[in-house]
Amino acid sequence: MDRFPENDIISLVGEPPRYDLGESTGPDLKLADLLDADSLGGLPLGYGTAAGDPQLRAAIAAPHGVSPDDVIVTAGGMHALFLLAFVLCERGDEAVMVSP
Repeated sequence: MDRFPENDIISLVGEPPRYDLGESTGPDLKLADLLDADSLGGLPLGYGTAAGDPQLRAAIAAPHGVSPDDVIVTAGGMHALFLLAFVLCERGDEAVMVSP
């Protein structure tokens, strides 16, 4: 059977990652399972609320000088792109997208 050539951007034949955090069927991990982080060690790495965990939003907002209410944590790029389109596009608008 032919195999896909190696690619630096995406690998269809590479070794599976040790921790596949993008997969919804994997085990629920905690940050301490991956790193030696005392302050965030109990933070679960699973699906949260639609807006994101309040502590995480506050941690992201603080260095940027914005309110945690101005931060939304998405469950991946598709979720973020959907929210952008939902907010920016109105009925009848057309959106132009590129494909890699």
